[in-house]
Amino acid sequence: MSEKKTSTMLSDIWKIPDQAMHCLENNQSLTLPDEVLYLGMGSSFYAALTLKYAGAEISPELASEFFNYKKKSVAKNSRAVLISQSGRSSETVWCAGLFDQYISITNVLKSPLATGKGCIKSILIEAGEEVYSATKSYINTLVVLYQGLGFFAVKEAIKNIQYRMKEFEKIGRKLADGLYSDLKDKKNNCGDYKDGNSKNRTCKGICILGSGPNWATALQGSLIFTESTKYIFTGMSTAQFDHGPKEAAKNAIVIIINTNGPVCTRTSNLITKLSDFGTKIYVIEEYELAEEFSPLAIIISLNFAAYYLSENLGIKKTFILGDKVTEVKE
Repeated sequence: MSEKKTSTMLSDIWKIPDQAMHCLENNQSLTLPDEVLYLGMGSSFYAALTLKYAGAEISPELASEFFNYKKKSVAKNSRAVLISQSGRSSETVWCAGLFDQYISITNVLKSPLATGKGCIKSILIEAGEEVYSATKSYINTLVVLYQGLGFFAVKEAIKNIQYRMKEFEKIGRKLADGLYSDLKDKKNNCGDYKDGNSKNRTCKGICILGSGPNWATALQGSLIFTESTKYIFTGMSTAQFDHGPKEAAKNAIVIIINTNGPVCTRTSNLITKLSDFGTKIYVIEEYELAEEFSPLAIIISLNFAAYYLSENLGIKKTFILGDKVTEVKE
């Protein structure tokens, strides 16, 4: 493993709590509008989706699909909040031109998004430099959204994750070692087997499931794992998985997020059902934090797991077909 990745990606994860508190302290008086569009791509979109299902009255949209399919619906004098950690994500920058006024949330104040003609306010997420997948920047985007949308208990949530980092690393390393064993050992449930009609069927898929605000955590976790390990992870709502995809669970790996939310019982029942079916299951639980803040804790464990799994697999480079920032022609 290259020294650059070891000194950057892992250290970024360990810096998450301090950077999050720094972000909060520099955005104490922040107020963000509700009942408007929140547009972004990738991690930025997932952060807004988290807040929607944490209870905020906002309308997250994927910037690419909104620009290509919904831009004609933008009313005159309408406002939006545009999120891009780099401030250069092409589709989000394109959307800036659709609005007379917008607020930008970014990690780079001199970026095209932050300096655009219609930008009336630019909010800095204070994540510092980040070379690999979104770790500090994702958490800090969540912090800005929590604070700006009136979830003021976020400070106590950050204090909680500050003293639990070793716990999260332990969870992440255990998950990474388990996944590595599953992917490499062809004698286990995800390896070669015979069921009468089929043989030599290896792992069919790796899925992360979550509900409410942790649906977005599952999506973000799948993104981090896929970028880091070069295996395709799929993030999905737990209920949506129950509506059909569970039929492929015999030879899949399923990571399930469970919290003290309204679907806790349903999630627990699904875990039992899949276990009885022979699915390889890993459960990430978070009961210390209220469900609306649980994504702050859970994504850190998933970040550690993605890092250590990439170490086990010997992955030396995160971005191969593209760069960290996706810039395309309109």
